[in-house]
This record gives sequence, C-alpha cells and structure tokens, in this order.
Amino acid sequence: MKIRTRVVLINIVFLFLLIIMLPGIIMSPMMFDAPGSENSIPTNLMFYSLILYIPVFLTGSIGSLILYMLKKHRASVIWSLLPLVNILCFIAGLAILMVFCNGNFTCHEALVLR
Repeated sequence: MKIRTRVVLINIVFLFLLIIMLPGIIMSPMMFDAPGSENSIPTNLMFYSLILYIPVFLTGSIGSLILYMLKKHRASVIWSLLPLVNILCFIAGLAILMVFCNGNFTCHEALVLR
C-alpha cells in the first residue's frame, strides 16, 4: 500500500470517529453534573480528551498532508496518527474511572485535584 493511501485512509478513519464522537463531545460537560466531579482526575482526563479531539484531528490531518507534500512520508504517517493519543487518553480515563472510582464521576481522595 502506498504512503499516500495510508495517510488518506488513516485521516478518513479518524474523520468517521469524529462524526461518531460528536454527540459525546456535545454532551461531555454533563460529566461534571455530580458534586465533586470537577476535581476528579479521570473525569477531567476524559473531558479534555473529548474536547481536544477536533483540534488534534485537524492538526494531524493538515500536518500529515503538508509533510507528505514535503516528501517526508514516514513523518506524515506518524503525524496522521496524532488523534490516537486522544482516544487512548479517553480509554485510560474510562478505565481508571471504572477500576478506582467504581464508575462514579466523583472519585475518592486518591484521584482528586486540589
């Protein structure tokens, strides 16, 4: 598979994920409805990974296409995978929330911002 095809396919996959994630992005402020959830580290991690997905996706897509035009093919593939960081941060926040906080957005003292 050619490098250009890889870059375009990766960008299309992340674009479809953006379309799927839009309702979650719109509803993400609702994570802070529970009292004390604004201080919870996993809740903040999940919130910011959702909110920052759009700028990171745009940066990764545009940056990968620019790097491809500059003949830096390997860098363009790596740059196009940038939104994967947001997805992994959201999954990590969700896992921490489920394991340490029993699925509650308000967490005990160990995982609270001061």
